[in-house]
Amino acid sequence: MFPRFEVAGFAITLVIVFLFCSRFKPAFPDLDPSVLKYEDEAPEASFVDDVEPPNPFEDAEVGDVFSQQPPEETGVGKLADTMNSTLGFGKVFVISMPDRADKRDAFSLQARLSNITFQVRDGVPGADVPAKALPLDAGATGCWRAHLNIMQEMVRENIQSALVFEDDADWDVAIKYQMLQAARATRFVTGQPEDAKSISPYGDDWDIIWFGHCAANTDPEHDRRFVVTDDPTVLPPWSRSEFIKPDMSAWEEDSDDYLNFQTRIYFKSSWNSCTAAYAISLRGAEKVVFTESMVPYNDPVDNGMGAMCNQHFLDFTCIAPFPTVVGISKPAGPSNRGSDIRGLENDQVVEQGWSERLMYSTRQNIPRILTGEEDFVSVFGRDDVASMSLKDIGSGTGHGEWVWAGTRYFNEDEYKAVRDTDLKQAEAEAGQEEGIGVGVGDWQSPIEPEREQDEHEVEDGSVAITGEQDGGSKEVAAEMKLADGAGASGPESEREPDSEREMLGLTPELLEAQPQ
Repeated sequence: MFPRFEVAGFAITLVIVFLFCSRFKPAFPDLDPSVLKYEDEAPEASFVDDVEPPNPFEDAEVGDVFSQQPPEETGVGKLADTMNSTLGFGKVFVISMPDRADKRDAFSLQARLSNITFQVRDGVPGADVPAKALPLDAGATGCWRAHLNIMQEMVRENIQSALVFEDDADWDVAIKYQMLQAARATRFVTGQPEDAKSISPYGDDWDIIWFGHCAANTDPEHDRRFVVTDDPTVLPPWSRSEFIKPDMSAWEEDSDDYLNFQTRIYFKSSWNSCTAAYAISLRGAEKVVFTESMVPYNDPVDNGMGAMCNQHFLDFTCIAPFPTVVGISKPAGPSNRGSDIRGLENDQVVEQGWSERLMYSTRQNIPRILTGEEDFVSVFGRDDVASMSLKDIGSGTGHGEWVWAGTRYFNEDEYKAVRDTDLKQAEAEAGQEEGIGVGVGDWQSPIEPEREQDEHEVEDGSVAITGEQDGGSKEVAAEMKLADGAGASGPESEREPDSEREMLGLTPELLEAQPQ
């Protein structure tokens, strides 16, 4: 039998062990609360999760820019998740060639200073991709394979979404504020309410969000626009380098003052090009892997995905901002130094690096961030554009609109009423134009006049044809008397029909009776 003090000591030891173990819980992957039937609870962060070191951007709060509603707690599908270290996506990847340590240095530093965590995936040398894989030049083939490798990884490991950067990507210092608006925009454009439950804070009805492009065009079948106004991160029109741009006339007027051009729109896109940065959902990755790897294709990765947007292939849903959110940075040195596809054959030397397609570049502001400055300069310098604080740079806030026939509508019912009326009127006018202008009882097949034409010559305005055939050769003489008195002749056997009406056999009499 144990002495009493030994039993008491054993009991106390058990209590201490229990309390110690209950404080330290193992970390598990985040799960959708609905899987465990905890509909009203988000997964708690583990006590032993890694803690981010101090950062000049750590005081960014959702409430500072999202003033319409109080900040929501972080969790699955919450808008506030856009402010975390992966900007609300499952993972952040950067594609970088193994031998470009200079690019990895720069990207790592700017991501660290923006409190963004990422994983590097090696770019693929074009020479390592078999020629039978794709009939592209070596550089473009390697780029294609590197992007496709990430999507293959997403499919293989069930990664719900990813943000993919190329290693020369640059972004505004207020990237997290911009991503909050981007999440609201994506939900609006795809018709998913902000308070609807979803796996992603960006909603669950998109395939690609093209944050860093060099060309964008709106889908004419979709009229929704999410409009971010008074946004200091928007470049003025004379500094926008995208070679395809949507029509911004509904929001911008001619002016020499850049402050009159601070509107960014989000929309469903029918075409994009360049891949400085884009978000891809799991379902989008599945569609791209199938299209660009399992069926014959010979386009670079950006043009390939752009074509999927344009053709609605596999119902590929593309969202894009304009102007773009993520730009690119060009380093000092040979002008082609920034490209991994092209060599250094260009003799031009750039004395100072610069960034394009964005206003308050993180990379160009690195010295100010490192020294604790609170104001940041634009790519144009202090003399042309005022320096601003982080919160002021990220102060742009968006709202939903509908655009029909160049007119903006802020109420969906009003927009639908005008649109439906216009469509019915256009349909009625089209029906009138399709009529042939004769009564029902007088209708005659257009084939009948063609038969009569072979039997005899008709009066002025018709065609007289005679033909002789000798040893396989045919000589045709045709004479047509035109309304203005001019004549024309030629070998009928070689002449293509002048119009779709002529192909249908419509005679001049019918054409005169038919409305034009």
